Amino acid sequence: MPESPTPKPNSDSAENTRRWWTHFHHVEVWNLVVAVLSFVVITATAVIILVQLRDGRYFLEQSRDATSQLLTLQLDERLSDPINTRIVEIVSTEGAKLRKGNGGPITDGQLDNYLGVFEDLNDAYDAHLISYKNFCSMFSSGIQGAASSPEIEAYIREEQKEDPLYDTGFQHLAQIAKKCK
Repeated sequence: MPESPTPKPNSDSAENTRRWWTHFHHVEVWNLVVAVLSFVVITATAVIILVQLRDGRYFLEQSRDATSQLLTLQLDERLSDPINTRIVEIVSTEGAKLRKGNGGPITDGQLDNYLGVFEDLNDAYDAHLISYKNFCSMFSSGIQGAASSPEIEAYIREEQKEDPLYDTGFQHLAQIAKKCK
């Protein structure tokens, strides 16, 4: 019997397989390139975001410090009013009379205005608009002096009989001022 010829491989089929593997290989390479580039872009974006967050935080801290300084100066200016300065002088003089009702020169309205500055200071401090450092360096000794005045203490107690919340901010600041060094 004659031998049957072996079939020739289908050259079209081999060529298609070769093209398919070449194409598949190029797709793998491009997928790898895209993955690496994506990683680089994501990493660079993350670094940029972190730098911007750090810069933003620094800006906020600087802004908070500037606001604290400005409010500190404004409240200090209010405390430097001639009548308030007189109150500080009287309170710091042992045995001196403060209120008119006790033989001193200061009216209850003037004393109320003086204590009102500390209420505003307390509001700013509680809102974190004035730093502890600024509070201690600018106001703690004045508050401690006023808080140790028996006449101011008596005035606050009288007022709190009608309004229990009267000058609670001043009393709060007096407690904080005790901790300042």
